[in-house]
This record gives sequence, structure tokens and C-alpha cells, in this order.
Amino acid sequence: MNEPNKKPIQTSPESFKPEAPKMMNMLEETQNNMEQQFIKESGLIDFEIVKFGPCRFIGKTVYASNKRGTGEICEYLREHSDWVFNELDALKEYASDDISNIALQHWELYDPKGDGLTMYWKEYVNYQTYELQGFTVGRFMKADTPVPNSMNYIDIFEIYIAKAWWINEMPRDLEQLMSDEIKRRGIYGRGEPAMFTANLFPIPDENGVPVYGKYIPCIKE
Repeated sequence: MNEPNKKPIQTSPESFKPEAPKMMNMLEETQNNMEQQFIKESGLIDFEIVKFGPCRFIGKTVYASNKRGTGEICEYLREHSDWVFNELDALKEYASDDISNIALQHWELYDPKGDGLTMYWKEYVNYQTYELQGFTVGRFMKADTPVPNSMNYIDIFEIYIAKAWWINEMPRDLEQLMSDEIKRRGIYGRGEPAMFTANLFPIPDENGVPVYGKYIPCIKE
């Protein structure tokens, strides 16, 4: 006796949705829980590590000796920077995906010996030994952006950066918290040399509470 014909199971691309392996789901859930715990315990509202650049940071730069009084000089530039952003607004066709107004700290002009130190590519030197701290108020623009005569620029190659945001008051030891989280993720290390740190100008959330942000470079190991 012949067996009855069995009708094949019909599937379509829309209806066929295989489930992810349970182990992968568990690992992803564990990672998400750890990240949320870090955000909650640190007082941050968000944290991520993303690929970034290449780009060109354009703005107005001042350099000051890495000694007392530097903060006041940088703050003066920050408070009198509306003209910088007005000029950058005129270059809207060169705007990058990140349109934040930023105060960039950088340490590429080391040098008690006079031999120079170009940012990014040279051997790590603790930035506390740098003679000059650079401070540029501006924005990350596309890599080919023409630089206005009134401004300065820093070219940044493709890197990874850690981004953190918080409300109202900066968490204690924010950079250390970020560095620890970069290390905890296992595939990233804190970028050296110091390269730069980027502090975003605060913007209000939907309730009018200021939201701050900070970027620091890191390396995928």
C-alpha cells in the first residue's frame, strides 16, 4: 500500500523568521543588562562606542601654557564663540552627521625640547608634561571642508570614540568612569596619546533640563 502524498510545508520570505539561538539571545541580554547597570550606577543617561571619522574639526583655537590660568582663557573663548558657529552655519553643505557645538581640548604642541609632537601618530607622552594645551571651539565637519581664513582646523582620521551624555551635573570622575567601561567591554582600549577630549555645549531636553556630552577616543584592540 502506497503512503499518502505529503504536502510540502509552504513558507515565504515574509513568514519565515527563524529564531536566534538561545545562547546568543542570553549573551545579548546579559550585555544589555550590564550596559544599563553601568548607565544607572554612574548617573549617565547614555553611553556608546562608535566608529568615527575621518573628519575635520574646524573652529577658533587658543593655546595656553599648561599651568594656572589656562581654564579662564579657555572659558573666555567658549563664552565668546557665537561668531564661530555663525560662520560654520554658512558651510552647511559640509556639515557632518555630528552637528554639536563642541569645545575640543588637545595637546599636540608638546615640547620642552623643541622637537615637536604631532597629534595622534607619535609615541605616547603623558599630556600632563605637554607645554601647551590647545582649546578649539567649533564643530566636526566633513574631511574636505574648506577652512575659513578666520579659523583653525585639526584633521582626525577614522577612529573609535566613546560618547557619554548626562543631565544637569557631571558625574564624579567622568573620564575614569568612561575609561573603565571601555576596558570592561574587552575589545576596546583607551586611545593614547591623549589625542583630544570633546565637550559638547549643553542643550535642553524636552523639560528644559540641560543635557551635556563628552567624547574620548578609544582603540579597537
